Amino acid sequence: MYTDEYSEVQDEEVVSNNPKPSFNINIKIVVIVVLLLIMIGLIIFILQKNKGGKSEYVLNIRPEVITIPLGKTQNIAYDVRKNGIVVPDAIVHLIIEDDTIARLDSTVITALNYGKTKLTATYVSENGKTYQNITDITVAEGDPGVILSSVTFPDGDLQMPLGGAYDIELTVTPPNGYIESKVITSSDSNIVLIDEKGTLNAVGLGVATVTVDINRGLFVKEFNVSVSGNSSGISKFTASPTAISLSRNITSLNEGETATLKYTITPSNASTSSLKWKSSDTKVLTVDNGKLKAIKEGSATITVTTSNNISDSVTITVNKKGSQISKIDFPMNDFAFLVGQSQLITPTITPSDAKDVKLTYTSSDPSIVSVTPSSDTLSATLNALKSGTVVLTIQSGSVEKKINVYAIG
Repeated sequence: MYTDEYSEVQDEEVVSNNPKPSFNINIKIVVIVVLLLIMIGLIIFILQKNKGGKSEYVLNIRPEVITIPLGKTQNIAYDVRKNGIVVPDAIVHLIIEDDTIARLDSTVITALNYGKTKLTATYVSENGKTYQNITDITVAEGDPGVILSSVTFPDGDLQMPLGGAYDIELTVTPPNGYIESKVITSSDSNIVLIDEKGTLNAVGLGVATVTVDINRGLFVKEFNVSVSGNSSGISKFTASPTAISLSRNITSLNEGETATLKYTITPSNASTSSLKWKSSDTKVLTVDNGKLKAIKEGSATITVTTSNNISDSVTITVNKKGSQISKIDFPMNDFAFLVGQSQLITPTITPSDAKDVKLTYTSSDPSIVSVTPSSDTLSATLNALKSGTVVLTIQSGSVEKKINVYAIG
């Protein structure tokens, strides 16, 4: 009995000393498998996403950026590619978002007005899926990187004949300054019609106000356009006169003689259509738009006045008809003498027996050579004041002689 009890006790002790089963290895395997499954799932998800986002068709437009100067055209090209291979006879629909800025004719774009719009190309594949390519169109001039600092507009107002056309010329600074917007409007399109190229067309009689707006109000100019019935006239800008000066070349005429009195007006494009001419004594001398006619012996003052009341006057003497000469001669066309000297000159007149003849002498630059008339009214003394060359004009009525005079220092 003792031995058996001992054996049972020994068996129990052996059993109780064996280690308990461990699940660490199994847990690690499970974790690894789960992670592998997650990674595989992510890979499958990414591949499926990429496969779904990749289009098998590509619609191309060339050029990719379209910038056209006003009034000019731009040819475009397009193609459809499937997996990099051009699809033959692919039908692509083209449309411009704002056809007031640009017009599309087949594959040619014409710039109508400054501004921006879009060109949309659309293709529908055989499986019914739609593909688009949208390209910006800019109607502008100059370099987009160069800021426009100033714009010089024509000065004054525009006069146009009925049926005439005119393109406004602008001077921009710097010359390649960027013009992204130019809008030209007319207050009355029944008088002045602005076409798609910005040209002014005189379609009716009257006056309209034209406004030119550069870069959305940055530079703006308004001017009046007067359209007259003179269909053969020339369109031109005219400004208000700031000064007018009558020529002093005509100081005397003989009875019955005619001549045209010239004038200089400032600025050069000042309006001359409303000049008023007046003679202080029409019994002696008449004037019609600058054309003089000597009536009888005496003197009269001719005055010209602009529309804004700027004027100038010159007094002209009318000599007796018997005093009329037909020719003035001088032995030479070029005459030279030293600075500080004086020289008396006497021209020859034809006819030589003309009575009461008075010659007038005019130096083109009195600071170089001045003129002192003689008491005999025919000769004069030239005075060389400094080195240079002048043109000396000897005149009687409309008859004159010009001589080159050299003052040698």
